[in-house]
Amino acid sequence: MELTPANLNIFFTDLETRYWMAIGTTKRWSDEFVTQYPTKTEAWLSGWIGMVNKMRVWNGARVIREPAPQTYSVPILPYELTEAIDQFKLMDDSYGIYFPLVSMMGAQMAKWQDFSVRDLLQGNNEYAGALQNGTDGLTNWNTAHPVDYWDSSLGTYPNDYGTGGVSVGGITVGGTFATNAYVTLWEDMSGRKNESGEAQGIEPNKLLVPSQLKFQSDLLTKSMFFAPPQFAGIGTGGAGTATGPFVGNMDSPIRGSTDTTWTPDLNSQPTAYYMLDTTRAIKPFGWVLRQAPTFVIRNAPQDPVVFDQHRILYGSWARAVAAWAQPFMSSRSGI
Repeated sequence: MELTPANLNIFFTDLETRYWMAIGTTKRWSDEFVTQYPTKTEAWLSGWIGMVNKMRVWNGARVIREPAPQTYSVPILPYELTEAIDQFKLMDDSYGIYFPLVSMMGAQMAKWQDFSVRDLLQGNNEYAGALQNGTDGLTNWNTAHPVDYWDSSLGTYPNDYGTGGVSVGGITVGGTFATNAYVTLWEDMSGRKNESGEAQGIEPNKLLVPSQLKFQSDLLTKSMFFAPPQFAGIGTGGAGTATGPFVGNMDSPIRGSTDTTWTPDLNSQPTAYYMLDTTRAIKPFGWVLRQAPTFVIRNAPQDPVVFDQHRILYGSWARAVAAWAQPFMSSRSGI
């Protein structure tokens, strides 16, 4: 390939087209779990007030309540991805081996949101430490979130159930993925209460798992029939008792209770699974975008990199951050 100005223009126009096409066609699993938030500042600030109390019987004087605001802030993070092509190798390239590179680059930029949300969930890289703190000031995965941030007398609730489960009202909830762990987690999450002591109406409709739990989760949530040795509080007694192990198949009441999404991006924690409520306008996590990806080429003959090192550079940069929503919308177990 002769590096005439016209040829270079055609080559890099084609590269940029391939880059944007790859961004547009790469599938992201995190889209269904995040709310997109644009921002114009170097840190994103979210604010809200607690739920208004329910009606009460009017005995004596009115009880006056005043909303107390809460805030949550996260810093925007800068990212970049830069590639180089040796000018001489590009001139001698008769096989077009450099064209796929920019498509891969676009795919990586599209996956940037996925990897950031994954790191938020798992506490990896930039998301370790302070960014693990959620909207109530505690780590988002916690066994003691306050029901009311301003009134500790209303108690706490867990959204992190570990491998052995958490005792809630004398019942072991969650734990390593299994029938009872799944059922008790679904029941506990759906019954989470608001500041008035009433159920919030949480609907655990999504199960997010790594590759290692795909078939186990499909077996549990998609099978038409099942015959477990026990189910919740039924079937826990010995053989011959009223609550003995089940015999034969029966219609599965678990089928369709959640939809499963699996991704190999979560495979570094092979036993962890997430139960989420995505039915609301606000999703369980956030993607705060300050600046969308760019595509810049440095190929001018007088550019110091081209002139001194016979290298042509092209790259992207962008700014964003993954963030938590309210912790009652998500649960983690199995880790």
